Amino acid sequence: MSFSTSEELSEEIKRLQNELEETSRQKIQAAEYGLAVLEEKQQLQQQCEELESMYDMTKHELDCAKEVMNDVGQLVTCTDTIVSCLFSSRLGLVIGLEFVKLTIMCKNVFIELFLDFCSMRQFLCKIGNRTIRRHTNSRSVTSRTGPLTD
Repeated sequence: MSFSTSEELSEEIKRLQNELEETSRQKIQAAEYGLAVLEEKQQLQQQCEELESMYDMTKHELDCAKEVMNDVGQLVTCTDTIVSCLFSSRLGLVIGLEFVKLTIMCKNVFIELFLDFCSMRQFLCKIGNRTIRRHTNSRSVTSRTGPLTD
């Protein structure tokens, strides 16, 4: 390329400067998008870890609840056996009635504990869901507005 006049040379320099500025803007924008993607990835990884933790906790709680229900079932079976033995005599009848009352109270306590456990689990799930929604909402606002540029 040869330029015949200084005016042509000046125009070529301006054109190259404009291209350089545009390329620089594109690089900055690409870097901002890259940072946004990295932040999104980090948030998703954190959310995944929270969900895995919640899953593990729920699984453990389910195992505990199954164990409690198994214990209650064994208590009922044991109670039925003892009651049938006690009711076979008159003195046993009086003792048996007291035992039945006590057993019913124990079953009720187990049931109340289990219901409290279930209520607490639902409460924890609601808190976890709110946290997840809050993270999701903050990400959607960022994705709608886009990264900040100069």
